[in-house]
Amino acid sequence: MTTEVIDHYYSRNSASKPMKMIGANLRYRYAFKRMDEAMEEGWLMEAITIQESILSGRLLSCLFSKGINVNPRDSFKSLIDRFRKHVQEEDPQVKALAGRLDEWRVKRNETLHSVCRHIDDPYHEDTIKKFEDKLVDTAREGRALVDDVRNTVERIKRMIKNPGSVS
Repeated sequence: MTTEVIDHYYSRNSASKPMKMIGANLRYRYAFKRMDEAMEEGWLMEAITIQESILSGRLLSCLFSKGINVNPRDSFKSLIDRFRKHVQEEDPQVKALAGRLDEWRVKRNETLHSVCRHIDDPYHEDTIKKFEDKLVDTAREGRALVDDVRNTVERIKRMIKNPGSVS
């Protein structure tokens, strides 16, 4: 990390933020930038992989803020299940969002694992087109979920910090 990056960060944020959070924030911003670049350039497998990382990170952050002990190495499915179980009382929309996350998780696995494993008809001449369509659909859906989860987690964390306030 360069001095310029740290100076730029401190000029925009409180100097009392611990160094660890600065690095986490910079990596999070980098992930968003890289995800959007990958989407624009058509590197959809990379975009989908980054989307899962961002989504897992947001779920971890939300669970940590509720005081729930989670391992950063827990599976995406486990994080979704725990998010649904422990957070839906703060926000009734969490149940539906967790359902969408789980559906996308399955779609993501099918998509990325079907690169060479022919899930559709391997003898059909449109097999590449079908795969690319699946990639585009999964990446677009993942991008929308990233924004929805980020907004929901921010709202929940505000409610945890300020109980009784309506966001």
